[in-house]
Amino acid sequence: MTMIVAFAAMGGTGCIVTTDDDFLDYEPCTFDSDCDSFRCESVTADWGDRVTTDSICTRSCRDEFDCDITASGLDGTCAAIGSGPFLCYESCDFDSDCAGGFRCGELDFSGFFVCLPY
Repeated sequence: MTMIVAFAAMGGTGCIVTTDDDFLDYEPCTFDSDCDSFRCESVTADWGDRVTTDSICTRSCRDEFDCDITASGLDGTCAAIGSGPFLCYESCDFDSDCAGGFRCGELDFSGFFVCLPY
């Protein structure tokens, strides 16, 4: 079982400006300015044998319709972790649906499977 144990914003908010140099949602990032959505979130996953943290581009959401389609063609997942904000996560069915350094795991025992840092 996989559970996300923490998340944190990497910076402030700003207006959305899209350029070819920015990363799309679900791609790894370092700063908010790296992302089209201007939101780079740190995600920590507990895999049982290891705890891994990485950051992804994401956006606030009310439901999955607010989230981008994933590279594998799945709808994004809109979920809140604990009392945190609702954010978009990359849905997956298999590890191969996720970018390098990420694996498909259950989001906080919710029944939703998303790409998590590994």
